[in-house]
Amino acid sequence: MGNRIWEKFLELNEKQREQVSKLFDKLSVGSLLPVVLKLMSDGKSGDFLYIFFWLFCVIIFAVLSVAALATKDE
Repeated sequence: MGNRIWEKFLELNEKQREQVSKLFDKLSVGSLLPVVLKLMSDGKSGDFLYIFFWLFCVIIFAVLSVAALATKDE
């Protein structure tokens, strides 16, 4: 299934890839909101895992955004 998604992605034109990149940019910025809310919380024991998970999501979305623009020339 992942291979089919990749093939469909490569069929996108440049404008569509830029739109995908912008979407991932917005998702990465949106993923930061829960981190800010948790940092302002009362410091419960599960906060570290919660913050780590959301920062991991931010990194993944940022990498996907860059990858969407980097594959333009293929």
